[in-house]
Amino acid sequence: MNKKKIFIAILAVIIGIITGLGFYETNKDKSTEEIVGSAVNEIKDYITTYNMSQEEIEQLPTTEITEQTEEDEQEVSAEQEVEDEGFELQGEIAYEGDRANTWNVELGDYIGLTYYNQTDSRWRNYMYSSVGDSSQTIGTSGCGPTSAAMIVTATRGAITPDQMGDLFVQYGYRSSNNGTYWSAFRAVADEFNIGYTETSDIQRALQLLQSNNYVVVSVGNGLFTTGGHFIVLTELNGDTITVYDPYLYSRKI
Repeated sequence: MNKKKIFIAILAVIIGIITGLGFYETNKDKSTEEIVGSAVNEIKDYITTYNMSQEEIEQLPTTEITEQTEEDEQEVSAEQEVEDEGFELQGEIAYEGDRANTWNVELGDYIGLTYYNQTDSRWRNYMYSSVGDSSQTIGTSGCGPTSAAMIVTATRGAITPDQMGDLFVQYGYRSSNNGTYWSAFRAVADEFNIGYTETSDIQRALQLLQSNNYVVVSVGNGLFTTGGHFIVLTELNGDTITVYDPYLYSRKI
């Protein structure tokens, strides 16, 4: 049955917290090709198709790592920025709880922890916009719904980034030009009955990660992005943090 993981929303912009702790320090002496190959192989280990039909397999996330560069990321960094709500409720997009099970979402089969890439060719050009702007897509600004989709898929049942993006737009968690509101993660946790806590304390976040919880982090300009970005931390093993970066590309280290 489903693993009992707690969804953690860290409501702070944390710059480069993984430096010296995780994957990149461990692999600093390896070539880019070795690092990417290792990451892809690890991701593949989490994807099990059993006896699924081709149609069912096509609905699952892939290990596709798009050929992009830091320059590509810089071009979309403005769209990757996230709203800095802190712990304050913010206007109409605020989520105060007690609205669970209202989205009427039918999830796919439970498949466990699975990596999603927002630049996957199946949804990278899928519009993710609250203002009808076709240039705002899952690929350019969908780190929020992609991260949320990874959490829900890992804990409850399969849902893809484009499906999650539609929910965020429909229920008001997509800002006009600054990515995804933090309140989206509170709503997701309650909607799908996933326990969560919020913290801006890095040590507390690491303790929770060590206790077999998933952690969603908002990072600023630094190791993982040139703008604002959501990433998912899935495991702490010694000094190594396993990071599922939804905007991973082949030359990103």
